[in-house]
Amino acid sequence: MMTCFCKRMAIALLLLIPGILILTSCRQNILDIQPVPSTEALPLATSLPAVAPSVPEPEQELLSWQRLDTTGGGGQTGIATHPTNPDIVYMASDNGGLFKTENGGDTWFSVSSNLGAYRLGFVTLDPLNPEVIYVTAATDYGLITSGGATGEIYRSLNGGLSWEFLSDHMGFQNSFPNQVSIVIPYDPDHPGRFDQDNDGLSDVIVVGAWSGPADPPVGGIWRSEDEGQTFTHQALQDRNSTALRAFAGDVNVLFLTTHEGEVYRSEDLGQGWVDVTGNMPLAHPSDLAVHPTNKDILYITCRWCQAGEPPVWKTTDGGQNWHPAATGLDSNEIRSFPRILMDRFDPNTLYVTTLGAPADKGGVYKSTDGGNKWHLMPARLVLPDGRPYYWYQFEGGLTIGQAIDGRLFAGGGGGWRYPDGDVSDGLEMWEPATLGIGNVHVNTIEVDPLDDTILYQGISDFGPYKSIDRGLSFHRILGNGWPVTVDNFVWNGPYYSNYRKCWLRCSASCKERRRVAAGGTTDFAISRQDPNIVYSSFGSGSGRSNHGGVNKSTDGGKTWQPVGFQLKHGFELNPETCVPYGFRHLAIDPTNDNILFAAMEIPPTQTGKLYRTTDGGETWSEVYSASSYVTGIEVSALDPDLIIFTTQTDVYKSEQGGGADSWQVITPPGDFHIRAVELSPHKVGVYVLGTNDHGIYYTADGGIAWRHNPLEDLFAQRLYHGSDQHLDAAIATALNPKARILRNISAIVFDPVTPDVFYVAGTQYSRASFGVAKITNAAQNWQRLPLEGLAHRNIFDLAIDSSGTFLYAGTFDGTYRLRLREP
Repeated sequence: MMTCFCKRMAIALLLLIPGILILTSCRQNILDIQPVPSTEALPLATSLPAVAPSVPEPEQELLSWQRLDTTGGGGQTGIATHPTNPDIVYMASDNGGLFKTENGGDTWFSVSSNLGAYRLGFVTLDPLNPEVIYVTAATDYGLITSGGATGEIYRSLNGGLSWEFLSDHMGFQNSFPNQVSIVIPYDPDHPGRFDQDNDGLSDVIVVGAWSGPADPPVGGIWRSEDEGQTFTHQALQDRNSTALRAFAGDVNVLFLTTHEGEVYRSEDLGQGWVDVTGNMPLAHPSDLAVHPTNKDILYITCRWCQAGEPPVWKTTDGGQNWHPAATGLDSNEIRSFPRILMDRFDPNTLYVTTLGAPADKGGVYKSTDGGNKWHLMPARLVLPDGRPYYWYQFEGGLTIGQAIDGRLFAGGGGGWRYPDGDVSDGLEMWEPATLGIGNVHVNTIEVDPLDDTILYQGISDFGPYKSIDRGLSFHRILGNGWPVTVDNFVWNGPYYSNYRKCWLRCSASCKERRRVAAGGTTDFAISRQDPNIVYSSFGSGSGRSNHGGVNKSTDGGKTWQPVGFQLKHGFELNPETCVPYGFRHLAIDPTNDNILFAAMEIPPTQTGKLYRTTDGGETWSEVYSASSYVTGIEVSALDPDLIIFTTQTDVYKSEQGGGADSWQVITPPGDFHIRAVELSPHKVGVYVLGTNDHGIYYTADGGIAWRHNPLEDLFAQRLYHGSDQHLDAAIATALNPKARILRNISAIVFDPVTPDVFYVAGTQYSRASFGVAKITNAAQNWQRLPLEGLAHRNIFDLAIDSSGTFLYAGTFDGTYRLRLREP
């Protein structure tokens, strides 16, 4: 099926430059393309001549995507437990979407489906129908105190199978654990009180919002009385709400804490509020617990605690007087206790969670006497199947919830449950329950060029992973020599020793002496002569680049050797850390595995450097210093002397092996940022660029002329497979209709079997992108690949095996694969 670049019944310009193509009609999916004669000399990079569209081959039947093995990721923001089934729990995350377990945490699966945003906060279920789920989302990457008019609410009516956008009136902040934001009132004595139309959907929704710097303010209390169709701003508009809780004994009574240090009570479901802060001294309370039968008994805790100040306070007279309830909670060593939970069976039993605590003191603290004394609950750091828990500590900004049968669930640095269910040791402990919880940022996926069963996976906050069964299972391959130990926070001894000479010279100026090793794998380069030779790059965790390096394995990842860290003929060092800056991209010569290119990012100047080694990493030379970050580097599979690399703003080409004086600029005209580059394995001179907001650029003559395809209909996510057929509402991404659509292409890969076919994917960062599309006919036509099974549509890397059988997509929910053809 043909793609129409212009809207139906309209005339559109593809680019307003000399020699570009004008699409003059769009009838019956057939393009009538006419060249516009140029009246001036063409620049080095200009437009391609017209290519007559061809009728695509009959579309192949493709199966749905398959989510591959993941042991789980961190950054859980909220928990919702099912009111009648203790085995059903939902866990929201700060980038990966929403996850669900139906077996009490043994395994989890994504229920993000067509969810329009992934940076989620609070999650709750409708008390009239637990299949109805509400989640909040923050759609910016600002500081925790920014928030503002970037909040959204989404709703599922079927347990997470599909989603709809609900509202963007109020603000939510970006953190884990997140605000406690939504109360849906339910009157057990009068079940139909808040369901006037008897449709099983609650009429009233009360929201506590975050305003940040928004003008006009969007914080405080919002309320809907029509099932979320409209919201009105009720009260406290300029306040930053941290927790909104209901009193179980009276459906009209609500309590609110604010970032400004206040506690409020409402007696009329949020319309009016009374300040009950009294002498409660916490500057930034973050959560509260309310006694189920006595509204005068409250507990308050803090995320931003003051050193030496009791972190939990209690009142028994409705806020007239507060007193500390924190014996056993040391705010000198632990500065954050973000969540407090009252046991559903015993109101004298309470739980508080920690953030930023020492490894031996973090986790969940418990009190059985109404907060008088607290003790740390025990935890074990081994998964039920025997694998070690990847963070090696029970910590990480925990949120907490309790199932109807009393079991506890927590999330932050992964998923947890209590008790552990192992009765043989006679101990009740917290245990990791994180298998299948995504929120795993896959930077890179590489398939062994000589063995399609072997995959390498690079994750933002961890060392490398390897699969020998096409991704059905992955195992960490830190090995002896990888930069960090298995707990990800301590320098590995053999690696650390490589810094001894530098350490002695510049340690006096180094500001980071500890935990500097935390980082993630960013790219791989695999030899085509010996598949045991693998290079990997790494950078600081979660996308930062203050430290990093390049490592080499000669045994398929069992052991690693750092390369390029010598003072002479090595990498530039970050004077703040005395180690190199982070690396993002690698490219290997297809005929000589001693030749490798490595791209470094330098955050202080927002520049990049391109290095080359010709002796397997023994020595390195700088071959280009770029004025912005390097965003991609490729060596042609057909001509090893042809190297292309991109920065955010330019495209560089060398036809002489990438030497320092061999580069020429071949950037296409336009104002855009470049995100990705790929070279055809079938024809020299065919390159594709992915941009941050302008779709793709394509050249068939080595960069002399470029064709631009903005892929507008693809990004709008309205149509299916490049036709006029609209996507089904259960499949089409539930985007905020007012949100700006970012035409971002972050990953490109050519089909190894069929020439002139490549695949593209994108990311809208906090919002969902389009998935994956197949591009044909010299970049003129697109077909959307199936969305079924692809629960996370922001994609950072694509890979395809040499037979063209499986396509792999690296997302913020781990790696997915799609069978393209039978082997």
